[in-house]
Amino acid sequence: MNNGALDAMFINYWAVGATFGETDMSKEFIKNGYWYDGRYENGDTKYEKLLDDVQINDLFILKSAFSQGSKEERKSVTRVKAIGIVKKKEKRHQFNVEWFNTDKITDLDTYYSSTISRVFKSEITDFIYNEYKKYISMNTPNNYINLLLKKKQIILQGAPGTGKTRLAQIIAQELTQNGGETAIIQFHPAYSYEDFVRGIIAETNENGQISYKVKNKILAEIAQKAQKNLSDSQKPIEILQEEKKEKTLFDNFKDYCIKIDIKSFNLGENDTKIYIVDSDELGFWYTGINWNNRNRMKFEDILKMYNNNINDRKQVIKMENISRLAKEHSSYFLKILQKFREFMREELENKPQKTENQNLQKIAVQNYVLIIDEINRANLPAVLGELIYALEYRGKPVNSLYEWEGSKEIVLPENLYIIGTMNTADRSVGHIDYAIRRRFAFLTISPDEQIIIHENAKIVFKKIKEIFEKHLSTEFSLDDIMIGHSYFLVQNDNELQTKLEYEIKPLLREYVKDGILTCQMHEIENINA
Repeated sequence: MNNGALDAMFINYWAVGATFGETDMSKEFIKNGYWYDGRYENGDTKYEKLLDDVQINDLFILKSAFSQGSKEERKSVTRVKAIGIVKKKEKRHQFNVEWFNTDKITDLDTYYSSTISRVFKSEITDFIYNEYKKYISMNTPNNYINLLLKKKQIILQGAPGTGKTRLAQIIAQELTQNGGETAIIQFHPAYSYEDFVRGIIAETNENGQISYKVKNKILAEIAQKAQKNLSDSQKPIEILQEEKKEKTLFDNFKDYCIKIDIKSFNLGENDTKIYIVDSDELGFWYTGINWNNRNRMKFEDILKMYNNNINDRKQVIKMENISRLAKEHSSYFLKILQKFREFMREELENKPQKTENQNLQKIAVQNYVLIIDEINRANLPAVLGELIYALEYRGKPVNSLYEWEGSKEIVLPENLYIIGTMNTADRSVGHIDYAIRRRFAFLTISPDEQIIIHENAKIVFKKIKEIFEKHLSTEFSLDDIMIGHSYFLVQNDNELQTKLEYEIKPLLREYVKDGILTCQMHEIENINA
């Protein structure tokens, strides 16, 4: 959306019809995002000049005509069905329109009963403009998305109650509407690298023994998913077909292993007790009797050994495209490889080979979004560690503090986006240093009175804003401190009074105690709905 269109001085307002003859086209127009002059389509050029005057970012008021009243007093009434912003002019009489419905249905004067009319009446234009402002404020402006796509990480900053977290979620929904994933987490002062990126966790097995393993946390997990999608999107269909076949084989192999009770199969030598203890979609987990951790035997390592006809440890060690763990524990891997070969022989000998699905399509790149709420409440340099570098150099591996699956490397791919939210009124939070600040784009989200609907809530908002304007300490900016519109989104006076007593006034009292507001406490107490 073009934020310049928000300036009411430069907006043209048009009442456009949705009823042609007996046919109401409003549902089709709204659903498909367009409007056209049906009469012009049939050769009537009556409104040709007005159609030519319509500009991009003008506002359309979609109206539908209906009759009301008794048979003797029957009259035609036009009613607003939707409001929309003109996004593109397809033809002289046809426009792409971004429609949004209005909860407040308002009658229009019958003066606007023609197919298209320019609207000048202030009571209508003011209403439409305010509805449009609310829509813009409650939805994702394209410039936010464009900046995120370019910068890869942004921080939405502002006072409490300005809708930062909600806006972050809307942006994420917009980016992932065609697939991908969104994850959200909230930082706090005790949050650490081990909580956010990768760390060691303790597990107790069925025998009561404690083992330790390295686990990817939320950032490493979503980065890995995004990287896999990016990698898969670059593969030819033939490779995807082969990988699908391999996955099917390994799924069958896991079933086979359950049948032969592979957990009782000793991987060790010379009476060393080493067993498979679990499995997941990537491989088998194995551990020894006296081990205090467990390792994963990747299926892909076994498959690579199988495809390269590997038979001994020396051959494994010489392999270049295999994990370090497979080389170090090659004797264990070779024993499972032997089982896999037995399985494959049985598959080929006893089961007919099915034709693979030929409709497999190339994988599209999808977006992955991580929302970090209250990002400045944690010690960011400590939480991010070496990933401060990875934020700027996307796609390049960096070494983490912990090794996972035989590698310390972590990559933040190009299709991973990070949105942070920051409360600018909270002085107790951690400092964002220049190295981190340089890697994020900062967008200030300000309180917006236009979003507030309830009349008394608007009055209270203005009273509080006056206090901030008169008594705000010179150390602070109004946009950083003035409480946001979400505190005033109420349905009635009782709800407003409850918010005022239990949410708004307690926050204002804290501002006075902290020296943010220099007014007397009684000025706060005197505010009433």
